[in-house]
Order: sequence, then C-alpha cells, then structure tokens
Amino acid sequence: MSNFVAFLPAPASSPAPATELEAIARIWQDVSQIPQPRIEQRDGFGFVTGTWREADPIQTCFNEDGCVLVKGLIVDVRSDDPTVAPAQLLREFVETGRLNRDRYEGAFSAVLWDARRRRGLLVNDLAAMLNTFYGEFPQGLYVGTRALPIARALRLPLAPEAVCDFFARGQLMAPDTMFRGLKRLNVGEQLFYEDGRAVVDQYWLPYSSAKYTTVPQAAAAIGEVLVDRARRLTHGRQPVVCDLTSGFDSRLSVCCCDRAGADYAVTVNGDPDSVEVLISKLVAETNHRKWLGFFPRDMWTTPVDALMRRDLVYRTDAVLPFANVYHQAVTRPDMSHTYAMHLFGGYGDFIRYHPWSHEFWNIGKRRLADIPKLIRYRFVQGGLPPQSLFERQWLPSFLNRLRTRIEAVCRLGPDTFNTQQLDAVHAWKMTGHFSGYISAAWDWMPSTSPLGVAGLFNAAVATSWKAKSTTRLIRQVMYDLAPNIARIKTQYGGTAMPPTWKTLHREAFHCARQLTHLADKVDRMAFHGVLGAMFRKKDVRAPFRVPYLTPEFRAEMTFDNLRSRRLYQEDALKTLLKASDDQWYANDGLMLKIATLELICREIDFEPDRDFLPNQAAIS
Repeated sequence: MSNFVAFLPAPASSPAPATELEAIARIWQDVSQIPQPRIEQRDGFGFVTGTWREADPIQTCFNEDGCVLVKGLIVDVRSDDPTVAPAQLLREFVETGRLNRDRYEGAFSAVLWDARRRRGLLVNDLAAMLNTFYGEFPQGLYVGTRALPIARALRLPLAPEAVCDFFARGQLMAPDTMFRGLKRLNVGEQLFYEDGRAVVDQYWLPYSSAKYTTVPQAAAAIGEVLVDRARRLTHGRQPVVCDLTSGFDSRLSVCCCDRAGADYAVTVNGDPDSVEVLISKLVAETNHRKWLGFFPRDMWTTPVDALMRRDLVYRTDAVLPFANVYHQAVTRPDMSHTYAMHLFGGYGDFIRYHPWSHEFWNIGKRRLADIPKLIRYRFVQGGLPPQSLFERQWLPSFLNRLRTRIEAVCRLGPDTFNTQQLDAVHAWKMTGHFSGYISAAWDWMPSTSPLGVAGLFNAAVATSWKAKSTTRLIRQVMYDLAPNIARIKTQYGGTAMPPTWKTLHREAFHCARQLTHLADKVDRMAFHGVLGAMFRKKDVRAPFRVPYLTPEFRAEMTFDNLRSRRLYQEDALKTLLKASDDQWYANDGLMLKIATLELICREIDFEPDRDFLPNQAAIS
C-alpha cells in the first residue's frame, strides 16, 4: 500500500501526537507488511507515509516552507507538460493560500501545510474518485487516504447512521464513513484548516446553463476533452490496460485511448461464452489489440485466509464489503508488472441518470425530482434486509435521512431542471461503489477513468438534457474518436456508432432489447420478477463465488464470538449463522455486510449496545 496520514495542529495544541502516528505506522506494518513507514514531525505538524508498491509511492515535499503529500495521479491541464511536481503545489499554496482547481485533474488525494502561516488544505479530484478522509478534534485535524488505521489509533466508535446505510445498500456515500468523527471529501469539495477550524468549501457545483444544445456541439466538446485527458493521464504511464465490456461506457474509454495514440490492451471478466467476453474479444481482434480474458470460475480459487481477509478489510475501509474487491486482489498485482495503469468506463451517459423510470412526463421540468421514486428505482432497487433480523427498527430512519440527503443535492443549484438534479445525484451516488473500488484497488494497480475527470464533468453539465436524452450522443462521440471501434456491435444488438440506413436492421434489435430490458425492470420492481421468471432463460451453471467461507472463518462467525451480536435479534442471527455454505452464499449480500461489520468491530475493539442503531419510535 501507498498511503498517508497527516496531523495538522490546532493553535494551542501540543506537538504532533507521536503516539498516534506511531500506532498507525505499526498498523501498516502489521496489516500490509510495509517495511518501514516514514514518520516526520516539525512544529506541531506531523505525518506518516507507507509505501508497499514501489512503482507508485506517496509524492512528498517537506521543507521549511511546509509540506505536501500526494497519493494518486494529478495532471496539469493548462500546461503542455501534464506532470505536476509536489514542490509546485506547495509553492502555489504558500503564495496564494489555495490551489487553482481548474488546473489540476486526475484521480488523487493531497494535503498541503503552510508552516509559516500554520494553515492547511485538503483536496482530491473533483469526482472524489480517490477517498480522502478527515476528522476534526480539539488537538487538531487528522487527514488521510485510509480511514480504518485512523479510527483504530484514535479509538473511534462506529457511526450509527453509517451502519444503517451499509446494511441497507452495502456501500457508503460521501461524506459518510463507518467511524464517528471521520468524514470524506464529497464531489467538488475541498477543506481549509486555519486557526484550529476546518471549513469545507464547495468549489464546484454540478449545475450550469446549457452551453451545448445539439448532439454535434456536445459530441465535439466532450470528444475533445476526453482525448486531451486520456493523453495527459497516460503521459509517462504506458502501456495501459482498458476494461472493455459489451456496453457503451467502457467502449468509449477504449476509443479515447485509441484516438490519443496510447499503447493499450483490453481486458474483460466473465464466462468464455458470455456476451461480454465475446464482444470484447471481437473488438480487440478487429483492431489488433492484445486481449486479456479473466474467467472467474477458473481464477477464483485462492481461499480468503485470515491474512488476505484483513488486508481486504483495510483496503475497503467498510465503504464496501471486504469480498467485493477479491477479483482485483487476484488479478491486479500480476497485471501491474506489465501495465502502468488500468482505465475503465463509468459516467458513460455523461453523468445522466436515466429519468424514464421515475419522472415519466415530467422530464426536463424546472421542479424538484421525484425523490421517492428515485429512491425506489435507483437506491434500494435490490431490496432491503429484513427488519426482523435487527434489535432496532432502523429502516424509517435510514429512508428519512436518505431522502433528506438527496433533496439537499437537488437543491444545490437554484431553479434547476429535474434532469440536472438527477445528474448531480448520480455523481454523488458514485462516491459509494465507484470510489470504493478505485480507492481499494489503487495500491495493487493505479486505476481511473478518463470519463471521471473534471473536464468531462464540466462539459457534461453544460450539455442540455435533450442532447443527452438518448444514446445518440455517446455513440456520436465514439464514432468521431474511433469509427473502427464504434462500428462493432454491442450487447444491445446495434453498433456503437450513430444509426444509419445501413445499420437500420441492427437498430431494430437494439430497440427490441432496450424494450425487453425495460419490461424486465418493470417486472422486477412491480411484480418481484415473477413474470420474467416464466420466460427468462435460466443459467444452469452456479454463480461465481468468492471463496471467503473457509472453515476457519466459519468457526469464527458464531453468535458468541461476534462483538456486533447485540445489533441483532438473537434467534434470527443464530439461524443465519448456522446456515450451510450454499445457503450462506445464496444470501451473500446480507451475510457479507454482517461479516464486514463484525471484522471492523474487531479491528477497532468496539461492541455496539442493543440501542446503538436508531429506532422507528424516534422518527417523527
């Protein structure tokens, strides 16, 4: 791992707390086998860094002017040379008291300290792809790229609201963390620290007047940004490997690399006869690119022993269940020996949340988005855990809080379209699973998306909702950048290029599959999938299984051993824990949440009481 934790002192505080920094260093040595974490202290300021992956260490500048620590990839979009030296950042902050946020993009997390004026700045990329944590305490501000070591060193308890979110959705969205007293930077945020006070500044809002009102205008602007950022991101980091599935957003990422002239290969996960794999291989072969196929049934054979399990817990920070990054654990280290970086899609519809399922005839109106339907169709569509399992009835509290948080995002800008609000909500939602995966996998192999940079966000929010109302825009961008790649079919039946008379027959398949997909969603939401089950072709093969249910782990996961057992109804939890391996895997989503929360409780030595979670009676 390559991570940092820094302490920014309050005016009247004692010097940097060596005990806590040393404790964090010991945690890294114990969990990640980092040989010798670096600890530095000067005039109250202190930090600890640890580098496990020598190819991507923490970038540091520490001198009489102050200090800057940078994790990740930060590029200069205003210079011919995209390279950014830490000393450049420190000099700019010391001279101006801030950074030019229009100049620096990428996927990064950084803290800056001005030693003379005793002020600090915490920043990350605009989309918050790399998690950046902070906690304000009387003695000063702790910041870092991992939350669990800070929480363990400071003996912080769990945060009840975050536990509810994790049980409900299996992920945490910024600014939430699992630990009381710690938060994360959200989309378009930075934090200033001066005179012992932390101020979170919303320097970017996901709302803008429509500058690009037609598909050609928007496609030209977005395509120009994507190619420029792909060149900058891959500068000095080649060859790269790109995810390439059978849809649009990963195809667009490949088109960016192709047009930028990058040296790239493509990769995909799945069964050898799956649509994802077949189309990915076809694109690679047609364009003479190296193709890497990862087949989970063949590769997911290494059991998750105690050492790996603990490593995954620390990497995911309880933003995600620990087993969710198992595939990255068994593939990324080997790939990193050949490839300098991993690129993928995301934000493929240019931050657009498909509004058809919850806005209907109200699309494009200057009114508040339909939040209850948004929650139902986009946040809890996978179902919720049974409340009978828990000692407290926390679901109403969770839903009330989620509704409040979504509305706050929708109201960030005045007099906005509901489609703009849905874009903003989607960008925020991606700080859950999307940021969680990137942050967890980075230390195995740097990973990011050219579609997640600030330049793309700015172009996307300046595009009218009508230009984004169909797939024509993203298909036009792909065709403009790499027509040879766009001409190949997708999983939807049509190609990835704009429709023409010559491809009309394929577009008929495209429309039919989209209608089938819509009908399937309606069936799942309205009829719990009963109708589709009568016609859907069943896969007789067993689903992929992460081999985390070892005999040793099952022996640990007994009712009497659980520190978190008081959160649950005793009989219900005992029944779940005694289930067979097949039953456990069949209920994987819930069981992994229970297991992850228990492992976190053990790491921070915390036992929640029966009344830890909020109760229905407390909600008005």
